[in-house]
Amino acid sequence: MLVLSRKIYESIIIDESIVVAVVEILGGKVQIGVSCASDMPVYKQEAPPQGIIESFRNYRGETSGIIECSRKKGESLCIANDISILIVDIQSEMARLGVVSPKGIVVRRQEFQ
Repeated sequence: MLVLSRKIYESIIIDESIVVAVVEILGGKVQIGVSCASDMPVYKQEAPPQGIIESFRNYRGETSGIIECSRKKGESLCIANDISILIVDIQSEMARLGVVSPKGIVVRRQEFQ
């Protein structure tokens, strides 16, 4: 697992096509925004979609290109069925995000091009 610290509005780029951003930190919760292809599944680890659903976005009836989801310390968000984002720690102005992905998937902080 790769662990990266991110402040509000800072992002992680995964495989050059997925952007995971810290949108808000409020108390013990982090609001995460995920931008990815509309057919890529994105869901809370504890509540995977039942049956075949194109994406969490369609599952929730949303049409936005960005999915936002609140997570607490120790909770995960799954992307594309093989990538997960774990909230490792939450501080007042920073969240530590753990990224688990298959080998060969490039994960980087947004500020590094």
